[in-house]
Amino acid sequence: MMSPTKTNAYFFTFFLLIAGFFYSCKDKDILSGEHDPGRSTVFSDFSPKEGAIRTRLYVNGENFGTDVSKIHVYIGDRELKVIGSNGKQIYCWVPGQTNTGQVKVVIDGSSGNPVEHTFADQFTYIKSTNVGTLVGKVDENNNSGIIDGPFEEAGFTYSGYITYEPGSNSVFVTEIDRAVRRIDLEGRMVSTLITNGQASFNKLQTTTLSTDTDTLYLVDDNGNRSTPNKVAIAYSLRSENYRRVHPIIYDVGAFGVAQHPVHRGFFIP
Repeated sequence: MMSPTKTNAYFFTFFLLIAGFFYSCKDKDILSGEHDPGRSTVFSDFSPKEGAIRTRLYVNGENFGTDVSKIHVYIGDRELKVIGSNGKQIYCWVPGQTNTGQVKVVIDGSSGNPVEHTFADQFTYIKSTNVGTLVGKVDENNNSGIIDGPFEEAGFTYSGYITYEPGSNSVFVTEIDRAVRRIDLEGRMVSTLITNGQASFNKLQTTTLSTDTDTLYLVDDNGNRSTPNKVAIAYSLRSENYRRVHPIIYDVGAFGVAQHPVHRGFFIP
C-alpha cells in the first residue's frame, strides 16, 4: 500500500504536468498570433499619420488575431482594406475617396461582443493626382491591336493623338497611319470610326473639333511631299455619327489644323 507522502508527491507531479500542458498550449496560442479572448487587446499606435491613396497603414498592439475577416479598420466612416495581421500588427491599404479622420479598429469577438478602439490621433488624407490605364488591353508580351468592344476587351496599336468631345463625353483617338477610334466614356465602349483608306488617306495624323463641336477635322500627312493633289484635310459630321468623310483641302499633306473661333478660318502647320 502506497504511503500518504508518496501519494501526495505523485498527485503534485501530475498537477504540474497538467498545468504545464495547459500553459504550453496557451503560450503556443500567444506565439501563433491567434486572438485570445481571455487576454486584453492592446492598441499601441498606427503609422503613418498621413498619406494618399494606396498608402500602407499599420496598426500596432497585441492580441489582434490573424483572421482578417474579423478585423475592420476605418478612417472616419471609410473602411480600409485589411491585407493581413500577425497578431501584433495589422496591415491595411488606404482606398480612394478617403477623408481625414480618426482611425478606428473593430475586432469581431467569438461571443458576439466586438473589441473596439479609436485612436486619439487623426490620419490626414492627402489628395493626389494619380495616372492609370483608362482603356487598352495587351497580351502577356505587351502586344495589342485595333480591337473594338468594351473597355475590358478593347485594344490599340499606335495611339498618337486624342481629341475630347464634350457633347457626347467621348474621346477621339488617332491611331497614327491607321484609323480614328472613338472612346465612349459613358458607355465604356470603343469603336472604329474611320480607317486609313477612307477619302484616300495615307497617313492619318491628328483630329480637331470645330468651335461648335459639330464637325471633326481629320489631318493626313500623306507621306509624300511631291504630289499636291492628295487629301490633306477632311471633315466628318456629328449628324452623320462621324462615319462619312468629306475632303475639304488638297495639298501635299499636313500635321494639324486649328479653326479660328470667330471667322472660322483654318490655321494649318
